[in-house]
This record gives sequence, structure tokens and C-alpha cells, in this order.
Amino acid sequence: SERPMVAAVRDAAVSEDGVVSAPVSGGRWGTSAETVVLPSCGSSGLMFKPVRTMWCTSHNAPVVVIAQPMCYGPAHFLAECLPRLLMALSAARREGALVHVTQANPMVSAAMDAVGLRPDRLVSGCVRAPRMLVPDGTFCGNPPASALLPMRRWAWSLSGACKDPARQDLLQAASRLLPEQDGVSASAAPDASWSADAEGACPAGLLSLGAAAAALGPAGAVSAWGSGRDAVQQAATCVLAHPQAVGLVAPAPGPIRVLFVRRSGSRRVENEGELLEALSQLEDVGQVTAFSPAGLQRDLEAFAAADVVLAPHGAGLANIVGCPPWAHVVELLARPVNIMYGSMCARLGLKWHALTPAVASHSGVIKAEVGLVVDRVREASKAIRDLAKRFASFSSSQRAVCAA
Repeated sequence: SERPMVAAVRDAAVSEDGVVSAPVSGGRWGTSAETVVLPSCGSSGLMFKPVRTMWCTSHNAPVVVIAQPMCYGPAHFLAECLPRLLMALSAARREGALVHVTQANPMVSAAMDAVGLRPDRLVSGCVRAPRMLVPDGTFCGNPPASALLPMRRWAWSLSGACKDPARQDLLQAASRLLPEQDGVSASAAPDASWSADAEGACPAGLLSLGAAAAALGPAGAVSAWGSGRDAVQQAATCVLAHPQAVGLVAPAPGPIRVLFVRRSGSRRVENEGELLEALSQLEDVGQVTAFSPAGLQRDLEAFAAADVVLAPHGAGLANIVGCPPWAHVVELLARPVNIMYGSMCARLGLKWHALTPAVASHSGVIKAEVGLVVDRVREASKAIRDLAKRFASFSSSQRAVCAA
């Protein structure tokens, strides 16, 4: 929950997984083990894998280190490594720095373009440089709000982040209203003063991970990777997510836009056609869009334009970082369960609905329980429409105060 930090290290070397080593003050490389080590946030905790400088490529330019294990794929790169680059972006531009990544693939190159850095500045593997900038690490499957919130602000600032001018204005208003840094606090158990609303959920602005965990079944069914294990162990936790913004930024009254995230491999929704047909019949829903990845900027545009996101568990959900603050996310979980996106929703202030269909294999297919999914989307649509109506009822003076 603290402000992100960027460490500057002289005469440093970095391993392919992002572990940074340097001699102690006044020391030299190769003089026993007198080195300082900045660990990398690995998939199972901090990694202290030593750097063997004899295999390193030397560069004269400064290097920004964002490499971490798993950051060669879209979900981990977008949620965990790209936010680290944003922490050091101004310094990277000012110093003409190279960027050390897990893998310099086309997706990572496109991200460099999007942030205004040349893809030819990417380096990977073991690297040594006279100066390294090392932003705070982000744990696998559990990036902190201090990384996600600036990432969201950047996503909303992209040119054409939303092709609807009115919605773009709302996203810009949200950028002014929502805190720059982590405004999330948590308690091990709901406080007595947090009285539940009429539907028995946490009050506005609160997400009950406990209720979600209870719906997932016994703890033995939850995998130890991502944030699933921790969420189940803290089953009574409610996460406070920016109450000062709740009700202050809302969509204009109108039909709800639903974005369905497709998968073609594992966790493909085998009854997708039936599900999309049922959703199109919902009274409050004006548009149902079937989404497939089309590149970083276009993907974030699609999520910025959505009110409700419906998706099987998978990498595409990392794009919820671009969702508007009133959005609801309905996730079809597979077994073994991983609720990393529930954790991200909590930190972004989005409402997360977790469903675990009877047929749902992590490496196989998912068969959506259409009636239940439709009910959740209907519930989410009603909540968004009610929020829009409350906001529309504000006087002009109240809105002026909100926007100030």
C-alpha cells in the first residue's frame, strides 16, 4: 500500500529472471560474496538466484529492470511487469535507458511502442550495466494496487481508449477522482460497523472475498498458486476500495454493454453460442460483444467500453485494468481454482462475481451454466443502471462538487 519505489544501483548485473546483484559500496566484482542482491518476485516467493557475470552481456546505457518469471505471457506481463516500467518511465525516457525484460517477444515490443519507447531498447538474458533502475517487484498473480492504479490511469489516457466521447470524459473524470496511489485497506474480519446491505453483501465499495471463497468449495480444491490460497485463508476479509469515488463517476443511463472474452484453447466455453444468445435477450443489455485479443491498445479500448465483462479464467482478464470504475466482472472459474483476477478486481474497486460451473477444467473445457450466468449479468446490469440513475439525480451543484 506504499508509494512505489525505484532503486538505482551502480555497476550492477541482472539475471534473466530479474535478480539484480552489485558489489557492496567500495567493493569489486569477484571478491567473494560481498554483493548486495535485489531479489525478483518469483512465482513462489522471492528469488535470490545468483548472477554469474561471466555470462552477461555488457551495455554502457542505463537499464530499467522489469523482468520477472512468467512475464513472457500477456497476463503476467500486463498485470505485473508493464506497471513496473510505468514506475520508471520518466527516468527511462530521460536517460535513454534500455529495458530488461523476461522475453523480447512481439507482445512486449508492442507494449514498448504504446508507452513511447523504441522496441530496439529491449534487452533480455544476463545483462551488466553501469547503472540500473529497479522498480518495486510485483508478486506473481497478486500485483499490488500501488502498481495497478497507475497502470489503469495510463490505460485510460491512451489515445482513443474509448471511442465514445461521453464515456471517455467519464474515464478522465475518474482519473481525477480516484487516488494516484493505493487507497485500499483491509481487515482480517468485517468490522461491526460494516453493516451488510439488503442483499447481504458488503456495503458499496466493498468486495467480499469471503463469500467468493465459500462458493469455491473446500480449501483442498484451491491451488496454491496465484492468490487463491491466501484468499481462502482470509475468508472473512472485506476489501475497502475507494469509497470516495463510489457513486461519483457512473455511466449515463442507457443500455448495458457486455463484453464476452473468448478462448480458443483450454477453458474454452463449449456452449458459447447458447450463452451469447441468452445474453442478447436480456432487457437491460443493449450490446453483447464477443472479444478476441487484437493487440494491447485495442484490447484495453474494448475493456474500457464495457460495463460488464464475462470471461472464463484466462489471460484476457488482465485487461480489466482498463475497465471503468463501475464495471462488474463475471468470471467462470476452472479447477484447480485460481482467483488472481478477483484479487485484481478488489484492488481496482471493481465488483467481481465468481462462478464455478460443474464442468470446468483448467486444461479442458468449461460448460457455462447459462441460467446462472444470465442471472449474474442481470444482477450486475441492474446495479450499474441503479448507479447511473442515482448519479443522474444529483443536482448540478452536487456534480460540481464531485468533479472538483
